[in-house]
Amino acid sequence: MNKFCEITFCQQIGSNQQHNQDALFNGEQVFQYKLKTAETRLETRPRFIIGIADGISNSNHPEKASKSAMHLLSRTAKLSRQTINHVQAALSQELAEDYFGSSTTFVAAEIDQTTGQTKIISVGDSRAYLIDTQGTWKQLTQDHSILSELLDGLSDK
Repeated sequence: MNKFCEITFCQQIGSNQQHNQDALFNGEQVFQYKLKTAETRLETRPRFIIGIADGISNSNHPEKASKSAMHLLSRTAKLSRQTINHVQAALSQELAEDYFGSSTTFVAAEIDQTTGQTKIISVGDSRAYLIDTQGTWKQLTQDHSILSELLDGLSDK
């Protein structure tokens, strides 16, 4: 039997927004729609990368940052610790002249179906979840935010 991951994705623009600040890469193409109804597909490639970026609303043209980040991810062959540094440097170079201050959160996963292993990288409050066959959700990443740090500090006491 072939191994496969079922991938479901959708998008909906936030209220009072002119542009969707979110962009996603489903392993094949980058999306940034006002409304994309849920679509499910089976991924049968042995190894693939997917990701989501959520533009930071109070930055300059966050929709540009999130879409650029996903286009950069779509050209990434393998995730590593340097991926975030590479994306940040490329975003700075690409957006600095016309969209200085544009920023986004970011989460990406590289799934290897032959080994059953997954690499996940994240920045900000974009999260990765594992949803098992029973529909149980497990949060895999932690937010990188002041609020998250404060809450972690309270739970340590």
